Amino acid sequence: MILAAGMGTRMLPLTQHCPKPLLPVAGIPLLEHWLIKLERISAITQIIINAAYLSERIRAYIHARHNAVPIWVNVEPEPLETAGALRAVLPDLGQAPFLLINGDVFCNVPLSTWLEEASRRLQANAACEGVCMMVNNPSHHLSGDFCIVDEGLLTTKPEQHTECASYTFSGVSVLSPKLIRQYPQARKKFALREVFDWAMARRALYANYYAGYWLDVGTPERLGQLEQDVQANPYLLAHLNTETKNALKPMHKNMHKKMNKEP
Repeated sequence: MILAAGMGTRMLPLTQHCPKPLLPVAGIPLLEHWLIKLERISAITQIIINAAYLSERIRAYIHARHNAVPIWVNVEPEPLETAGALRAVLPDLGQAPFLLINGDVFCNVPLSTWLEEASRRLQANAACEGVCMMVNNPSHHLSGDFCIVDEGLLTTKPEQHTECASYTFSGVSVLSPKLIRQYPQARKKFALREVFDWAMARRALYANYYAGYWLDVGTPERLGQLEQDVQANPYLLAHLNTETKNALKPMHKNMHKKMNKEP
């Protein structure tokens, strides 16, 4: 599942007529970079995308592309926040662990390999209900989110483990559906962070650390930084071969024209 329902207010004016996941990076929507990678993983059998702000544009984009696996957009009449979005599609997520991705991050992680490693951790530890990809703290979030202790266990209380450094949650994780299903404070709208806190209190949330390129594309400045980074480091676009680029060009040219117009 890809989370793509946010209004992107920090991205204004770029998101006035374009939802943040469709903002281009190297001429291709941020969302498309993830879709290309996901469709190449045999374990991925369907993709769910939640949408609220300018949801019709995300639906139109998915409808126009040639999807290699079933992709459907769950439109939220009002944003349900990150955990509420998951709760709304629990019947469609099934019983097996699922991959969750924040639609506004860019990452060069070998996704298939990382998914296999996270899945092995889940299978080997009955107490583990989720595995989060943790990254080094960026300059805009130096305090980090969680501390990694005890062979990958995540905790929000680094003061109890002063020898452990804090890390930032990348927005990529593999979660068991029961993490959402069994959360005692579940409601229509609620954040995933509170579910993570509940899981960490029960020693049920673990980490896999990733040291490679990652960026939270939350502001126009960071979008500009990402554009510079991919131009200076072609390996960040290794998932875009010539055939893929040529296939996407006509659709994206038409899309960019529409995005410059009001809905």
